[in-house]
Amino acid sequence: MRDIVFTDSYDWQVKNGDLVIGDGLLTLHINAIFRDGRAPVDDPRLQPGEDRRGYWAKALLPDAPDGSLLWLIRREKITPAKPTEVARCLQNACAFMIDETSGPAADVVRVEAIAEKDSNVRGRIVASLTTYLSNGQPPLRTEFIYDPENNDYRLKEVSR
Repeated sequence: MRDIVFTDSYDWQVKNGDLVIGDGLLTLHINAIFRDGRAPVDDPRLQPGEDRRGYWAKALLPDAPDGSLLWLIRREKITPAKPTEVARCLQNACAFMIDETSGPAADVVRVEAIAEKDSNVRGRIVASLTTYLSNGQPPLRTEFIYDPENNDYRLKEVSR
């Protein structure tokens, strides 16, 4: 599966007047992280009767990737534990790729996220998300910015 490559602002990337085509793995990450995952029924962050959100296709395809719970953790105060929670959220959102046998994630063998508070911007968390591939291929390394105070969430490819 091939896909159009996006710029940092999620516009199509153009080179020599043509759209740049990639393997779709970065787009798969964008969808996994920025789609609202379905919250567990007993999640204490939900208000009584609140919509648990989630990907509508899960009702049709139970094995469809769900998304992330970033929408829930963005409501909370930035505490010393928050970077770990953001990293876990990113890793969980992308974990389905490890079991894929076809498409852009077919070669994914491991996903690892590390996050820390940004020392320059209050309330911002910067995470590194590394997706390891089989057959000696270089991993996909992305940077994720989580900044609920400025309503800024970004994912960009750092290297491959």
